[in-house]
Amino acid sequence: MTQALPLIDEPGDAELISAVRGGDLDAYGLLYARHVDAARRLARQLAQRADAEDLVADAFAKVLGVLQRGGGPDVAFRAYLLTALRSLRVDKARAASKVQPTDDLEPFDPGVPSATPPSRASRTRQPHGPSPRCPSAGSWSCGTPRSRGRSRPTWLRCSA
Repeated sequence: MTQALPLIDEPGDAELISAVRGGDLDAYGLLYARHVDAARRLARQLAQRADAEDLVADAFAKVLGVLQRGGGPDVAFRAYLLTALRSLRVDKARAASKVQPTDDLEPFDPGVPSATPPSRASRTRQPHGPSPRCPSAGSWSCGTPRSRGRSRPTWLRCSA
């Protein structure tokens, strides 16, 4: 003897998705209630318990935004939600792998002097005594060609 399935009076996911696109947030509440347990199960498999709840909340928020902009699924809400959850987890893992907080700078800067040659600017700007272009004693050479240097005031031609 077979048992008959109970009749469901609630609308299906497709109708709820259309309602959400139309601005009905109560419809999204029904979608949330219907699919939150599946999202939590997957999130607990992908992340720690505290992070799992944040992941579920972020996934539902992301999907809501997509639906309000007219995108997202037409029928397969759960599959779309779980895919969004996985995608958020991957994004968070990538972001976390780029940041390595540390107090020990030795691996990044061993303190060895650089073997690169000095820059051109440091080679051309050598201290010297008074010069015709820079009348103050102990100034730095301007390094400018005489043709351009003559038309400038003294304070522009000389840099200290």
